[in-house]
Amino acid sequence: MTMLSKSFPAALDIMSDVALHPAFADEEIKRQQASRLASLVQIREDASQLVSRITAAALYGPENPSGYLEIGTEASVKATDREALMNFWKTHYSPANAALVVAGDVSAEQLRTLAEKAFGGWSAPAPVASVAAEPKTTAARVVLTNKADAPQSAVRVANIGPPRSTPDYPAIVVMNAAFGGLFSSRISQNLREEKGYTYGANSRFTFQRASGVFAVRSNIRTDVTAPAIGEIFKEVEGMRAKPVGSEELTRARDSQVRSLPGQFETNAATAGAFSNTWIYDLGFDYYRKLPAQLNAVTPAAMLAAARKYLDPQTLHVIVVGDLSKIEPEIAKLNLGTIEHRDAEARVTDK
Repeated sequence: MTMLSKSFPAALDIMSDVALHPAFADEEIKRQQASRLASLVQIREDASQLVSRITAAALYGPENPSGYLEIGTEASVKATDREALMNFWKTHYSPANAALVVAGDVSAEQLRTLAEKAFGGWSAPAPVASVAAEPKTTAARVVLTNKADAPQSAVRVANIGPPRSTPDYPAIVVMNAAFGGLFSSRISQNLREEKGYTYGANSRFTFQRASGVFAVRSNIRTDVTAPAIGEIFKEVEGMRAKPVGSEELTRARDSQVRSLPGQFETNAATAGAFSNTWIYDLGFDYYRKLPAQLNAVTPAAMLAAARKYLDPQTLHVIVVGDLSKIEPEIAKLNLGTIEHRDAEARVTDK
């Protein structure tokens, strides 16, 4: 929640009421279901969103929660009722696995008093930690979904990445800044500036408590989809071939260090940043240490991160586009087995 400082005590009471006494009113459930079902229709029609759905399914499989978008599926949304929501709340909401993170004009002593008043009576057993099934990544190297007459192809070149707690996090984010994280990165300069294949291309590591995802992302002109994919793999090989130069290192490293203050520009951003230290078990001194860790990243460390996490043999190509125009050329890249999926991310014959 975000509120005026003078409203904080009353707002905290409302927050505790929401957390401790959820209503799950039938009319609200129906409203949310209708909204989500409409959004799922939009996802099927939007290649940029659909490719995210296909990528999640291809990398994680149907048994892992990360194999689905957070919005769910049509079947799961329709099947969710008040009883299911109440059971989930009873199972997972507990003071034993919760934290209250506050940033604003309130002292620790004041906050302790207010928090005790709002949440002191909260009593619930500690939840049993759930263990997700291991990711079951498709054996296919190329996953294609048809969207007839699409003027662009939504492209992902992706694999499963490390968890947020990985000790080489500083080297990963600095390496990725040079590879595809910045507008001046290799991916952007190649696909956008030099080739003119796209308006924008980037790469990103999405971190979670468990495994995350690394992905190069772009919407590519249909007629140059295959060449663009080839160029992405060319840049992957280049990043793994030799250490970056001093200018590229400085640009990538400085971008990460100098962006840190932006995570504390507002109270909401500050609360979010410190929430991450708790969610990912990073320690409360994490942001005090991080600038030095980022500044200590060397070309050798970046090269090691690239060779570890940008392995062309484990990268999967996921494309949503007009297959009648792009599949023959993609096949000529000889990347490996081609798999077809429909708009529900299900494997199909074609």
